[in-house]
Amino acid sequence: MMITQLNDAEVKQGQSQAIDLNRDGIRDIAFATWYIGNPNEKEDEVLFFASTGTEAALMLGGENDSPRFGIGEMISAQPSAGFEWYVIGQAELAKKNIGLVGTPYWEKPWKNARHEYLALRVRKNNAWYYGWVEVSMDTANSKLILHKAAIGMVEGKAVKTGE
Repeated sequence: MMITQLNDAEVKQGQSQAIDLNRDGIRDIAFATWYIGNPNEKEDEVLFFASTGTEAALMLGGENDSPRFGIGEMISAQPSAGFEWYVIGQAELAKKNIGLVGTPYWEKPWKNARHEYLALRVRKNNAWYYGWVEVSMDTANSKLILHKAAIGMVEGKAVKTGE
């Protein structure tokens, strides 16, 4: 495994972080936010998301959700039930809803993530390499925290999160 310490890098509204897991000079995954005005619902939204390009893929489900893996779980070519691998993918991790009145509230599966793992795979020389990014969401301070990332070094071989 090639592990990259991300040193608790933060992604706040209007910021982004890109990661090159296999250190080949190509961005494998990026984390960012979008600020979305929603006049129909009379609220604004801040979406925290992860995205990949043409040489990486995310495991995604029906609403651009991605499964949360705990420590010691396997990531392989076989996606989790209800999910598929998507190249040029975008995983919607957490969304803060800010209404004209009332208290802001959070949605999406990663809204309360604490040291959990986002699965991805990276293509190199027409072969897939599996990996993960360790992520936490701090809703009190409206930020995504990136702890570390890892990518396997053997093509097609499953990897265990946190190792």
